[in-house]
Amino acid sequence: FDWIVDKYVDALALLGVGPYVTYDDGNRWTPLQSSIGTPWVNSLAVDEQTGWYYAGTGTEGVVVSRDGGTKWPRSSSGLSDLAVLRIVVAGSRVFAMAAHRMVRLQTQ
Repeated sequence: FDWIVDKYVDALALLGVGPYVTYDDGNRWTPLQSSIGTPWVNSLAVDEQTGWYYAGTGTEGVVVSRDGGTKWPRSSSGLSDLAVLRIVVAGSRVFAMAAHRMVRLQTQ
């Protein structure tokens, strides 16, 4: 289970298999995994400066949404292990942690 709260949504959470978003204080949750390509999402992170969402998946590496969760293209350059366990946003840097390696992702 992982979740984030930011100024763009009330909450973005991993509920069961895949990310869900709520805009009404948790009354209704909408799934976002349809465009990710896999239901196996291990970690979520948000870049507060850009509003971009990052998801670390179990089979597709890192996917990023620049449009509030509608589209999730892959962003795994330099990442040889596509089973991502954790995503960390630190300032303008984004890191992906797999089982045996941590990689700084190219975000531009």
